[in-house]
Amino acid sequence: MERFQISRATMYSICFYVIVACCRCETNPDIDFLIWGLERSTFILTCVCSEVTNISIKQVYLGRNMESSPMEPFDEALNYRSGSNKCFCSVFFRHRKQVDIWYCKLIISDNAAVIVFQGTLRFPEVYMPIPIKAWGKVYVALRVRNFGFIKLISVERKTVVFINRDMHVKLRRRQDSKFKIFEAEVNETSGNPLYVSEVKYEGVILQSSNTFGVITGTYPTNESTYTIESGLPMFSLRKHEYVTFCAEKGSCSVVVFSPFSRVFNITSLKHGRTNQYLDHPSHIVVVKNDSLIIQGKSHLQVQVFIERPDKRSWSMYTAIPSELFLTKYIIKLHDNTNDTAFLIVINTKGFDDIMIEGTNESLSATRLEYQVNYELLFIFCYELPENLEYEIYSVSETPFGLYFYGETSDGSFASPIALGNTGKDFNYRSSLSTTKPSKTTTTTTPWCIISNVTKGDKKDNDCDGYIDEELFNAKDDDDDGKIDEDTALDTGTGCLPGWFGTHCEKMCRCNDSACLPNGDCKQNVSCVFDFFGLQCQYKDLIHSANVSQENVRYRHLTPCHHNFTAKTPLTITFPWPTRISWIQIEAVSKDNLQGLKLRFSQTRNQSCYTGHCRHRREFYLNTNTLRIMCSAAQYVCRISIAFNAPEEERELCSIYISAGRNLALGQPVGMSSYYRDKLGIVSRRSLAVDGRLGDSWKSCSTTRLQDQDPLLRLSFLNPVLVEEIIIYFKVTVKNERFSINLLDSTDNVIYSSTGVIESIVSIIPSSQISLQTIDVFKQHSTSPLSICELEVYGECAPPMYGPDCSEICSISCNDQICTYEGYCKWCPNGTAGLYCFEGCLEWCEDYQEVTNATTTPRVTHVAYHKQSGFRVENVWLYVMIPIAIVGICSVFICTGPSRDLEKVPSEPKTYQQDFYQHYLLTKESEKTMFSETDNQTSTSVDVTDALNTLEIVTPSMTTTNA
Repeated sequence: MERFQISRATMYSICFYVIVACCRCETNPDIDFLIWGLERSTFILTCVCSEVTNISIKQVYLGRNMESSPMEPFDEALNYRSGSNKCFCSVFFRHRKQVDIWYCKLIISDNAAVIVFQGTLRFPEVYMPIPIKAWGKVYVALRVRNFGFIKLISVERKTVVFINRDMHVKLRRRQDSKFKIFEAEVNETSGNPLYVSEVKYEGVILQSSNTFGVITGTYPTNESTYTIESGLPMFSLRKHEYVTFCAEKGSCSVVVFSPFSRVFNITSLKHGRTNQYLDHPSHIVVVKNDSLIIQGKSHLQVQVFIERPDKRSWSMYTAIPSELFLTKYIIKLHDNTNDTAFLIVINTKGFDDIMIEGTNESLSATRLEYQVNYELLFIFCYELPENLEYEIYSVSETPFGLYFYGETSDGSFASPIALGNTGKDFNYRSSLSTTKPSKTTTTTTPWCIISNVTKGDKKDNDCDGYIDEELFNAKDDDDDGKIDEDTALDTGTGCLPGWFGTHCEKMCRCNDSACLPNGDCKQNVSCVFDFFGLQCQYKDLIHSANVSQENVRYRHLTPCHHNFTAKTPLTITFPWPTRISWIQIEAVSKDNLQGLKLRFSQTRNQSCYTGHCRHRREFYLNTNTLRIMCSAAQYVCRISIAFNAPEEERELCSIYISAGRNLALGQPVGMSSYYRDKLGIVSRRSLAVDGRLGDSWKSCSTTRLQDQDPLLRLSFLNPVLVEEIIIYFKVTVKNERFSINLLDSTDNVIYSSTGVIESIVSIIPSSQISLQTIDVFKQHSTSPLSICELEVYGECAPPMYGPDCSEICSISCNDQICTYEGYCKWCPNGTAGLYCFEGCLEWCEDYQEVTNATTTPRVTHVAYHKQSGFRVENVWLYVMIPIAIVGICSVFICTGPSRDLEKVPSEPKTYQQDFYQHYLLTKESEKTMFSETDNQTSTSVDVTDALNTLEIVTPSMTTTNA
């Protein structure tokens, strides 16, 4: 019978078409907006604007005791389009007396902008609500002390919001609501202000495991007026750039809040000067009466307060990052805004690029033109004469900023328009063009990006603080045996001696650094004594342990060159609690490994895992080498190896205890500052990931003494699964504490913890997590942060594996998690082997019990990703085939020739392309609208997730739980 084979590419193609079929059959979901009605409000008008021809709107009141007299209400779902109008407005309620806060929900069938006017009839304040589906889990907010407010709202039960790390508030359900609405208010007593300026502003960081909405504002002393803005959740942006304007009528204050004092620049459009802020003590900067360009390396909160000349009221608006600018906006004005109403347009294309439709009159505009780094920036103030709806767009389809500012006899108001003009997925796709480099110099050295070396280029190519230093001081600073420029070498591979890899990020672990360009050892060369495996990348822990038989440490280039008779039980005792990845045992033959049992036990004065190897997985690398994995993500102290028949002699060759491979080597590192000694030598950031242990200043990455919030950020080129993090500190102050944040690919904090700085600190996450960034930092410290080595052990995040995390793991593996070599980390129940293609002839009830207890005689000879024919253990594969056929057919059933997806064929994208694109984003400069200066990976420190914990252990065998 001819064997049936199916390739890996075919299997992925089948899965792809099944997914596409499901996606194409999905209908567009509704978009829900939650409208806040605040205290002291007597009037609320909501306008829905959309370009969709027919749109359905449904209004749902969320309060029981609301007295309302709606005018043209959205009482029930209706399709509307009145002539050429693109906006439809409804008065929600009108009262003479002021009422308490209330909520109303709008359910809209398609893409729309929602603009809300509220206040008194004589004075409306305006804000743009964010769709519920776009609410975030982390917010950074500014509050005016004494009479500012921050309100939190959620539709999820058990929502707890953490405030400035040390306090939290639980959102409680409103008693007068017939729907699930949970709310809370952050006031002066909810938590200690994390950042307070000398004037009257304080910064607040909010985080929850659930999504929630935020509105901020002020209750001025004049109770008839107030300000209100929607809180903008933290986005993962490529750049953090803000442009602010100040109205000519009255005084203006621009307040910039930089969490954890990350570096940012402020350029005055009026004077053309640029100031850089790095270590501002309050983390809040206030600039008076000036329009600004603000550029940072991480998230900033920028708010502008405009006070009327008569000082009767003020207005507030939140500056939107330029990356969120749009190419088209639709707005509707309220009846009482035509006293004085302005549209503020910010663009780089000039006056003729902006078109405003909605009036037959020519609009008068104040044109402000600024020259920024040899490029022009335009700010136009259009005075709007009538109560009309307006459509504003760019002729060249260039994104531009739009703000709304107005004055009435009783007050003033301002708001960004971008928040109300979003797509369904809240996905802004604008990409502002860059301009020529700036000649403006700053007071500190800009962030350095490691670059290729061109002799005499007058650049600090290796980011050690020197330019062409070896040519200048005639010293071999980079230990390459030559006196040349920076990292210029003649290795043939472009890497420093002792390094290899696509990006020179892997360290050669062969004796005498005798590695081939691909990382393999040269002929007749073995691994250094404490490393083994593919390219000698696995760390061997047995050399630091006490063993009952010294023969287990024997190593030779030829496998099983030496063998010994094992005396059971073999014991391996570690000097301190240690995490292991797996155990590898070489024997003379497979028969010598049958009936093998593993057990973990404690030692005196040490608390470790005790018991059998849980969820044991085993497979043979060859006929006499067995690898055993256990799923215990804990520290172990002693390993005992025994056999079912102890009277039988067992001929073993060697035993390896693997800690895994260090993923941090050669990865991009950023620091908040750099220490410089008396001789002018700068502490390099790469010292923390150079694979060399030492505790001198010259071998550690150290921040400067004046840095009160020092930080070191490690970024991976691709997401990784982390099993253990080991930090080698240089201790400068006893009992000083540090913090660590683990962030995903979108810069969201997924785990965090704090601990005491020791010489060696080991951290094991409480669960397997995929991350891309690690932040180690101190807060309000009087001493530098000095890290001599940062090691991260784990594997590539699924479904990738390999040296560059560019190979695809077999779909037969559990969760598509593979080892460095491509073997399955875990198998589904009933399967085994290198790639989980071998298994029982039936689903044995005692299969797991057997494999968890002793070694089985099963051995795999199946080639990588190959099927060996129709067999019972591969029945799951055959079940997928008819499912895949149904999926392919559904593609043609659910799609037609008129669908948009068929009009523009998409270009196929491979994981290899994703890898290089991500690497370029990490290595190359991040362009901004007004500067071509290279920026390093963002060094922002996000708030900690107090709901998650990490387990920390130090060499003194003390364990703390965060």
